[in-house]
Amino acid sequence: MDPVDPQELIRVIGEARDLIADPEHWQPSGYAANAVGRFVPVGSPYAVRFSTVGAVIHACRGSRDLFRAVRLVTDSDPSLKPLDAPITHAESLELLDRALAALGGASNRYVPKQSGFVPRHTPKSGEPGAVSTTLPLPDMRRSGR
Repeated sequence: MDPVDPQELIRVIGEARDLIADPEHWQPSGYAANAVGRFVPVGSPYAVRFSTVGAVIHACRGSRDLFRAVRLVTDSDPSLKPLDAPITHAESLELLDRALAALGGASNRYVPKQSGFVPRHTPKSGEPGAVSTTLPLPDMRRSGR
């Protein structure tokens, strides 16, 4: 693993926290989902909800070394559940806040420098661009074979 700049770790953890700060953009499992709840790749432009791990992966922008370094920081506090354990939204925020604090980042006050990610506005029903979730779905059950 290459050395990782602590400021880069603070940026990654801060961006991950920003992604899931609003409960509407957090999910308990999977890495990322679109506006209608379907799983999508973490880097997808349609991703609007992230699990804690998915938010960290997204903020790492493909760097495995950064992801490993974040894991070392988040998993070093034995009083918290591991990064990939099933946790609540509040536990997710606490985990990232403590990681920021351990690195000297301003927990709960992190302001990213143009992170580049802004969750897409999800149009409400009736607004232009709204996706209807009432479309009939095909019957996926096996026919009496």
